[in-house]
Amino acid sequence: MLYGDLRSHSAARLAFRRSNKPSDWIVGGAGGWGQLLWLHDQHTTEQCPVCKNPGPHQLVLSVPSSITAEATVVFARCCDCGCKFVTDYRTVTYSAAPTSEAPLRFYVEQGAGLEFLARSVFVAAQLPVVNYLDVGCGFGFGLDMAKRIFGWNAIGLDPGALATAGRDMLGVTIKDELLSSLEGTYDAIVATEVLEHIAHPHAFLSEVHARLSPTGTFILSTPNAGYLDTESNGDLLMPILSPGYHSVLYTAEGLTTLLRRSGFARVKILETPASLFGVASSKGRLPRPECEIDRGMYNSYLRTRFHEVQAGSSIHTGFGYRLFRGLVEDRAYVEALAVFAELRVAILTNYRLDIDRPLELASEVLGHEVDFVDVPKRLPFCLAGILTGRGSIAADYEGSPDLAASYFFAARFVAQLLLRSLNAIGTSDGELAGIPERAARALVSSLDNVGVSNRSSTAATSRTRSVGRLLYG
Repeated sequence: MLYGDLRSHSAARLAFRRSNKPSDWIVGGAGGWGQLLWLHDQHTTEQCPVCKNPGPHQLVLSVPSSITAEATVVFARCCDCGCKFVTDYRTVTYSAAPTSEAPLRFYVEQGAGLEFLARSVFVAAQLPVVNYLDVGCGFGFGLDMAKRIFGWNAIGLDPGALATAGRDMLGVTIKDELLSSLEGTYDAIVATEVLEHIAHPHAFLSEVHARLSPTGTFILSTPNAGYLDTESNGDLLMPILSPGYHSVLYTAEGLTTLLRRSGFARVKILETPASLFGVASSKGRLPRPECEIDRGMYNSYLRTRFHEVQAGSSIHTGFGYRLFRGLVEDRAYVEALAVFAELRVAILTNYRLDIDRPLELASEVLGHEVDFVDVPKRLPFCLAGILTGRGSIAADYEGSPDLAASYFFAARFVAQLLLRSLNAIGTSDGELAGIPERAARALVSSLDNVGVSNRSSTAATSRTRSVGRLLYG
């Protein structure tokens, strides 16, 4: 297993490619490659773990396991609540340590979706909180934000190796204990991308209910089972399935019913095509689940942590990249350039790569391949994002389309290199996967502006644009 299956907090973003068949795909996972098959006219009488209906339930699809080579995972659709569940599910052991540092470095530098994790913290902050519990907290970024932004007594539960690393690197309190072993109650309990991993959700939610204060809030997120019905060939199918890791995929209706049967009288679920985000309470006032994070407070957290942790360390790079990206998005270009300068020193020291010389950096990447386990020896996982952000500054703030083009050029090739290393082990990253196309569009736009900006000769400018469009258009 790759540190919590390389989840942005939970689900692996597994790579896949289409076969020649319109509905059957060749898919890849850590266990190997095989055929994803949509099933018809087959049923199971295994009891639905959500609504307890005995069936018969229609089998939906079979897919190769992402954990065990040559194993197959079969999903069924409950005839009552519509939830999808794995037949004959085998519980995963998450405590095994990885065989290399690459999974941890990937998560810390690129994979962890900090804004997504921050959402639960800011939703909880709408109501008074003293004691905060994060079940299945993973590395512990959410705990760290709860503690540092709001000063709560924040505790996490997670037996995984990722949690062990986070406890050491962030200094957060993460216990390797069962929820049932805890004493006292909590004003907010969070389970982000956890419920889908649990084969017996009623027992788990009963424990959550017992540990929640009378007016406390339970906050959770989980993939949306409806995606399989509406976007059966969609790009998020494999991350939602995460075959071998996920046991149950919920519909909004099924999740609401499950929570109410578990003692939560008040429930609100926000539904997107791929996910469900909910809040629940026994009798307390519900916070607004649709609330946005406070970007000022969030950036302040990143800024503080970036300057507190050891310069040049993996977590320093991870905090720095996310701060840099946020500043670019907020058009705080002066501070973004200062953060970029600090990241440049760290990357130059650790990898002998100068991100101030993007074309030279691109030449180090062109024509090369790197195995996933060897990436930490060659470059940070967030390098493509850093280059993309720097290109945006050159284009939008410095008015230098030629400099912007060089950064977008380098970003595209670095992103492709990293994606190939991830795809080779059967996974990917959503943000990283979007960079090649984004950089290509930005590169062509920058090349179109080079002649206008520099008043270059018509022939030279035309040649430059033609090359850019040939490669990226």
